[in-house]
Amino acid sequence: MTYQGALQILGCYERSLVDRLDRLLGGVILGAGAVAGAAALGGPAAAPLAGLQALWGWVDQKSEAVSLLRRVLDGVSGRLAGTTGSDRIRLVGAAHTTIVVVSFFEALRDRIGTERFGALELTDEEQRYLATGELRETHQSAVEFLYTADVRAPSATCGFVENQRWVRDWMAGVAERVKRFLTGLAAWEHSPASLDGIEDIALAKYRSFYIQLAATVPEFRVWAALAEHAATRSEIRDVTADVLAVLEDQGVALSRVERLLSLVAGVPRPEPDLCAVLHRVNRGALDEHIVSEDAVRAEEGLAFPTLGEAFINPRCRPPASAGEAASRMEGDKWDHQRPRVEGNNIWEHQRRLQEVDLVLAAHLTTPEATRVPMLILGHPGAGKSLLTKVLAARLPPAAYTVVRVPLRRVGAEAPVYEQIQQALDQATHRRVDWGRLTEQGRATIRVVLLDGLDELLQAAGSRGGYLQEVAEFQRREADQDLPVVVVVTSRTVVADRVTVPDGTTVVRLEGFTTEQISAWLSTWNRVNAPAIEAGTVRGLSPQTALIHPELACQPLLLLMLALYAADPAAPALDTGLSQADLYRRLLTTFTRREVARTQPPLSEDELHEAIHEQMWQLSVSAFAMFNRGRQDVTDADLGADLAALDDTLSPRSIELGRRLIGRFFFIHTAEANSTGETHRCYEFMHATFAEYLLAHGVIDVLADTAQAAFAARRGLPDPNDDLLFALLSHQSLAVRRTALDFMKELVDELDDQRAAQLRQTLELLITDCRHRHGSDRYAAYRPVPLDRVRELAAYSANLIVLRTLAGPSPGSVSLAHLWPDQPGPGAVWRSTTALWKAGLDPVGWESMLATLKLTSTPTDATHPSVALTSNDIVISVDPDIKNAMLVGDTETVARLRWGAALRDSADFRGRNWTEDALTTLVPLLVLPDRTRGPDAMSYPDPGRRDSAEEADVLWTVAMILKLYSPSLSAAQAHLLVGWMLNFPTPHPPFDGYALAAAVAAHPSLLNRFPQLNDPATYRQASGAWVLLGDEPQPEPHLQRLQRLRELLKPPPDTDPFPHFRQVLHAYQQTRGSS
Repeated sequence: MTYQGALQILGCYERSLVDRLDRLLGGVILGAGAVAGAAALGGPAAAPLAGLQALWGWVDQKSEAVSLLRRVLDGVSGRLAGTTGSDRIRLVGAAHTTIVVVSFFEALRDRIGTERFGALELTDEEQRYLATGELRETHQSAVEFLYTADVRAPSATCGFVENQRWVRDWMAGVAERVKRFLTGLAAWEHSPASLDGIEDIALAKYRSFYIQLAATVPEFRVWAALAEHAATRSEIRDVTADVLAVLEDQGVALSRVERLLSLVAGVPRPEPDLCAVLHRVNRGALDEHIVSEDAVRAEEGLAFPTLGEAFINPRCRPPASAGEAASRMEGDKWDHQRPRVEGNNIWEHQRRLQEVDLVLAAHLTTPEATRVPMLILGHPGAGKSLLTKVLAARLPPAAYTVVRVPLRRVGAEAPVYEQIQQALDQATHRRVDWGRLTEQGRATIRVVLLDGLDELLQAAGSRGGYLQEVAEFQRREADQDLPVVVVVTSRTVVADRVTVPDGTTVVRLEGFTTEQISAWLSTWNRVNAPAIEAGTVRGLSPQTALIHPELACQPLLLLMLALYAADPAAPALDTGLSQADLYRRLLTTFTRREVARTQPPLSEDELHEAIHEQMWQLSVSAFAMFNRGRQDVTDADLGADLAALDDTLSPRSIELGRRLIGRFFFIHTAEANSTGETHRCYEFMHATFAEYLLAHGVIDVLADTAQAAFAARRGLPDPNDDLLFALLSHQSLAVRRTALDFMKELVDELDDQRAAQLRQTLELLITDCRHRHGSDRYAAYRPVPLDRVRELAAYSANLIVLRTLAGPSPGSVSLAHLWPDQPGPGAVWRSTTALWKAGLDPVGWESMLATLKLTSTPTDATHPSVALTSNDIVISVDPDIKNAMLVGDTETVARLRWGAALRDSADFRGRNWTEDALTTLVPLLVLPDRTRGPDAMSYPDPGRRDSAEEADVLWTVAMILKLYSPSLSAAQAHLLVGWMLNFPTPHPPFDGYALAAAVAAHPSLLNRFPQLNDPATYRQASGAWVLLGDEPQPEPHLQRLQRLRELLKPPPDTDPFPHFRQVLHAYQQTRGSS
């Protein structure tokens, strides 16, 4: 909020005081602008001099502007006590801006001093100069900045402590302009005062004013309470304890945010009729079960807690503005691919998070909330919809009127205001009209919760500007003096498909912490306690759940674990399970339950077949997402895939299959309404479910293909791979490394005979895949447009990856096994990798380079094998280098590595230590102006040492030290010298000249490495002492340098370099005097 805007708002409440202040300042407050307002009072000719008052009124000792503003500020607390709704938000914002300005001008008077301040007057000549001369522009610049530059207030993205940096910047801007204004005035020249650092003094006063206001203004306490700084919380605690008492009591189901904002709401007042109707609807959500009533009825014997009992306040990443959030997520496109967090790292990550209820409380109390929406992102199952339900129920009705809009249930193409009305009609059976609601709720802050932006985009792909439409809706409502706060939720997977307005606060929900998991399970076990005691239901302990943290930390997946564990007949979730076994058990158990619900009683064989069929359909959905390169799939695309892959299915069976898929707990079904039709989109709650089902489908089809091929009684096996080709000829499996891990586990479960048949089948398919013309039976399966080159590239790549992970040796296979009839399999291998580069997209191609490597043994270097990579090749290595490595072209690898090191300062860590060291060091030697140098160097592996090559590395280090030690950073010098001194033996003797040059440039090395103080270290360099200089050194470590020089210096009659020393000394003197 600008200072002029703040004073105009305050003028509505303290009119007489603000009128007096306005006259003192030349009409700047209530006029049309900083200078225009002054012109309105004195006419055009008087505008410059009248405008002068806008700034001089604060400096002139005779002016009472500062004292008047203090009196206005003193009245704010009393006025706020009876103010509610948007008026209160504006008044609070005005109060904050005012204390910033008062703090600055009081600090200015303190710095100048009362006597000197009183002497500041304008002469007649200076007044004329201000009106017509160059100083007029300086004066106008100061006025415009003071009154029109935005003063940033604390918010959800920038709490009280962090916001002080912005406040200080504003103060520094005013100080610079005031200084330019005063410089040159006679009174200032006669009695100057330094304004350096005045913004720090003003900031201290601002903190003091802030703490004082926090005693009576709850919003100030909420903003300050968000600070993690102990000192700040201590200051606030000294003023009031009510907010901190609420903060320390977490409560349940966002009850804390209700209590916090009730402090803002003040004394409860009767609710208008329509507001009361809506509040009853919102409040009723707390009594609903956490699952649908259909699910409650279907799960006989289980009890489900209500939303009010079970909802856990989620954590989130520190909120950011739209621009900052985009830069944070640029690397992962708003987190399309969720990073896997292994082991205990997930809990370390959780400790850096914030609590969403506090973020919401801060956001709802700032003026910015009514200008642009807040965007809440989260993965499926993160609890976004439940959050909006609970928030709508918890916001105190005395201060807030809340409308929750499930975007899946309203018209996808409708304007925002119509979507709000449709939601009100559905929730209240048309009892509430939006227009009448806003009029009756004028005394409250209107809040609209738009839940499910991703579902809206699914139905209306043309609404990528929806958030901008929301901001425009907010602007139009504010024009009617009916400002509204809007909060929008969305899955992260579609967040980069919309334009986010500048200033939007972006919040990303994260998973449960260990404490939250324990709290949720405590509620679950409590409501099911009778059945658990009777033995009909099995409880789930936090210890068991935490064995699988990636599932337990997601709210809906934690519910899935609890439902699985509840069946006493289900295998326990113990630690002995492989990942593949765990996901198979989870999926099979839920599939069995869903199949049993939708069909008449089945025999055991029929049930087994139905489960297998449903698992296949789930795998088809995983293939649908994988082959389209997406994290979700529409119901139309899934139906088309089911029909194309099984021409025996009737339309009714396809529809039934789609509905069954949508009913699984581990699948998120997004719905949206467009022109009367409901569109669905499916996404797995956790990417690992899709990875497992993809692996399950691949190995299942491959095993069936192998079994059928070897079922023939005579002749060589002739695999019919039509289905396998249809599924694996679109994308490289290498882009899903987790799926490859699952495939390896599934292959390892096969008996020896079936595993051998599978390997032989893959080898036959690899040999013949170049002659593949397509898959006629499944020609209708087209997840992506037809591309014959891509089909051959993807299929051959996937066959080789599968054969590599299938063993029997750990993750590798000889090229001779892949092409046994080729005299030179290496040539076929090189042409195959060239096919991949031509046919795969960049992601698929680079994934292949990161997944496979070429290996050979010392005893069989002429018969290389292809193997799965470990982590020794980093993904950031140039793809051309990795391609050369993959085909075994060592000469090209060397040329590209050296070229990349010299031209691009590219770093590389491979399997040859000497090349790693030299490609890091030589660019520093050849191009010394490059700032990049070695940041880490390991010692050579004793098992792979080559004395001749190591001597080259030592020589390179020595040359760098001798030539460029003065230009090296201290860290680089310490690294290189330490590496030389500690190099494992045997090694060449120390290069004393290199070490002396390094010590001369960086004397602190003498403290770090004691052996540098020993003359024996330099015994091979008799003239090293010359490099150490001969001037007396006052500093302690420089005195050590001088002592070392004296130890190394030979007697005068044996000095081997007397003339050279004299020339060098003369040169040093000449350089010092120049």
